[in-house]
Amino acid sequence: MNPSIDVSRSLLVVDDDSGLRQMLCWAFEDLGYFTWGVQDLASAFDAVQSLSFSFALVDFHLPDGDGLSLLRRLRHQVPCLCPVLMSADPIAARGHLRHATESVNFFEKPVPIHEINRLFLRHGVA
Repeated sequence: MNPSIDVSRSLLVVDDDSGLRQMLCWAFEDLGYFTWGVQDLASAFDAVQSLSFSFALVDFHLPDGDGLSLLRRLRHQVPCLCPVLMSADPIAARGHLRHATESVNFFEKPVPIHEINRLFLRHGVA
């Protein structure tokens, strides 16, 4: 990561829809975030090994697993991570969230960029 990048405003975006992923990255970059977009769990794990993130915006349905499992593993690696799960299939995602032992912020697609930004700001971004 570039040393001049403010790690407290770093966001990992994980979505297999390349157009949506790019749009989310651009939208959050416009709000002052450093973003890194990837398409699957494996790429997300690779990114976390080499970059630092304060936030993660993760799709529930991914080609190599589910986003909730990814968020659990990311939180284990980065305990202060503020995670957000998103899905165009809220029934399936909420069904899994009901059985989750940890708290996860969830938004239905299309995600409300400014509402997620407010969540991130409340989490401690200056």
